[in-house]
Amino acid sequence: MRGTADLQTISVQRSGVFREVVAAIDAGRIGIAVVVDEQGRLLALFTDGDVRRAFLAGFGLQQPTAEVVAWRAARSAVRPVQAPAETSRRALLEIMQREVIRHVPLHDADGRLVGIVTLTDLALPAALAPHALIMAGGFGKRMGALTATTPKPLLPVAGTPLIERLVVHLGNAGISRIHVSVHHLAEQIIDHLGDGSRFDVAIDYVREAEPLGTAGAVGLLPPDDATLLVMNGDLLTDIDIRAMVKFHRDAGAWLTMGVRTHEQQVPFGVVECDGLYVHRVQEKPSYRHLVNAGIYLLEPEACATVTPGRRCDMPDVVDGLLVERRRVVAFPIRDHWLDVGRPDDYARAQSEAARIGATPVAEPAPEPAPAVQEGLPQGAAPAA
Repeated sequence: MRGTADLQTISVQRSGVFREVVAAIDAGRIGIAVVVDEQGRLLALFTDGDVRRAFLAGFGLQQPTAEVVAWRAARSAVRPVQAPAETSRRALLEIMQREVIRHVPLHDADGRLVGIVTLTDLALPAALAPHALIMAGGFGKRMGALTATTPKPLLPVAGTPLIERLVVHLGNAGISRIHVSVHHLAEQIIDHLGDGSRFDVAIDYVREAEPLGTAGAVGLLPPDDATLLVMNGDLLTDIDIRAMVKFHRDAGAWLTMGVRTHEQQVPFGVVECDGLYVHRVQEKPSYRHLVNAGIYLLEPEACATVTPGRRCDMPDVVDGLLVERRRVVAFPIRDHWLDVGRPDDYARAQSEAARIGATPVAEPAPEPAPAVQEGLPQGAAPAA
């Protein structure tokens, strides 16, 4: 469900008193409270301004909420603005702009309130939103027969391809310009995603004539002043992109790398020696490491270090920036994240898909086919 507000915190029953509405506004921290009936259908939405107007009209904190709602309804024939839960990001933004509001309650097919979306939920401000590059050109050899005729990013997870989930997630975060790097079975990816219009984004494609590694496609992009978000195309994640962008900018980084904590347990007792002498024994110790999550933010200056048409992996970019004493920072990912690299990961993804918030889009891809930028690398070795 789109939206970060705790619906239970900001919802009050009409059978209560007006004090509960005021308390819900304070507790919810998004500046509103919603009043619902016994079936959970929306009756009224109150802002701080609405509360103050009710006080000026003579209502007190112990006034029955139903009476205040009736007073509101008598003053205006306009019912609270709300929308079906499946409403697209673009349509929700249009509603907010047209109605000059910052919150839209979402309801299910039976009219019951199931969520609320805020303007902040929907999008990074246009001036702050990065462009994105999804790396989708690998062969996926570790997946065996699963990727013999299907590119790994198109493998369905709970009926929706991995890359489609990423595109929808990026769009919901306010990223409207997406590049997709393709090579292996490229036409299948291009045919499925199209120009991106059915996802409320614009997609273009960077075709790698030969595999260029995990960063080489960055060098094939046209020069741009925007920050670039780079993601592997085989991830199942609901990473908070806005939080990562803020972290990156607050740090003043040239490159931010998403990292995950990985714990590894040694199945034996570990013996530490000084020469022949044992000085410590640890029984099956666990070690924690930060591992690369395949998600990066790069400033234009960092992108410019990638030579067009030359194979390059992201660790090479990081090492080069560190040699130049540029600021590279790590962003710990606390959200759901799974690298679908092996068949057992794919099986795990099927069971975890319900935890991911991206909404699938089922309509066929539009025509005409999008433009493809041709790369000119020669002699690069195939990626594993």
